[in-house]
Amino acid sequence: MLRYTLTAGILVYLVYRLSTIGWAEIWRSLPVTPWFYLIFIGMYLALPVMDSLAYRLSWHFPFWTGLPAFLKKRVYNKDVLGYSGEVYLYAWAKKRLSLSEREILGTVKDNTIVSSVASTFFAVTVLVVLFFSGSIALDGLLTPTNTGYAILGALAVTALVALAVRFRRVLFRVSGRTMVAIFLLHVTRLTLVSLLQVLQWSVVLPDVELRVWLTFFAVQLVTSRIPFLPSRDLIFFGASVELSRILDVSSAGIAGMMLVASVLDKSVNFVLFLTLSLFDRRKAPNSVPLQHAPIGNKVSEDEPDAGPISALA
Repeated sequence: MLRYTLTAGILVYLVYRLSTIGWAEIWRSLPVTPWFYLIFIGMYLALPVMDSLAYRLSWHFPFWTGLPAFLKKRVYNKDVLGYSGEVYLYAWAKKRLSLSEREILGTVKDNTIVSSVASTFFAVTVLVVLFFSGSIALDGLLTPTNTGYAILGALAVTALVALAVRFRRVLFRVSGRTMVAIFLLHVTRLTLVSLLQVLQWSVVLPDVELRVWLTFFAVQLVTSRIPFLPSRDLIFFGASVELSRILDVSSAGIAGMMLVASVLDKSVNFVLFLTLSLFDRRKAPNSVPLQHAPIGNKVSEDEPDAGPISALA
């Protein structure tokens, strides 16, 4: 109930702020370049594609057969409830793959933990680099307190990674090499999406200097990592409109970009969810035959660790 109340409050505030800018002005500022929409497609597909590749390191399924499940997983996590996508993926794997419940739960757990660690590591690393390189336009953010938080965050992530490596045989079912491969896949995905995000903003407002876009990106990273925060995309939307005033950027242009991006994401999620749900109902649950190769679900002290790279092919 509290989640929906906060979301409703954010929406009311956004409508008020956009009204003060002027709906007609925002309409004239909507992105018209096709590059904005092409980049959106790349950003949207990055997570399900990388998720599919990461899970194929442990589960043997055809890439194009599994991709719809990971598209639906993204929709669940984004617009339904955090980690509800993992619940859906468990149900999908139980129905479609010849695996035990223990194997499925173990793989989902391992991938979720590694993905979360990779996201936190990436966010802290990028924020520290932006802060100390002077690449953000809000110099007030670089205070002793914020610098201390950044250092503590970096140390905490380093400690978590070290503990994960040290006790990986207890915490994880996957092998060490597979865990590293999953981590690198997610870091690659985050790097790609970050570059595409800054590029997407730049193609709409090319006159704005890069330092300003890096500031927006830093704010986006911070809001995305705050735990238990509902409607992070809407909060970033509102923060971006306020930030545009501080940085002397066109508020209508920023509002237009954020509005279109938000509507596009919700619309594509809705259409995909509806289409994939109808497809799932019509298709009989056929199991995908698996070869129980030693990709890394279980680690043995007596057997060499199998390399995960071949599973990506």
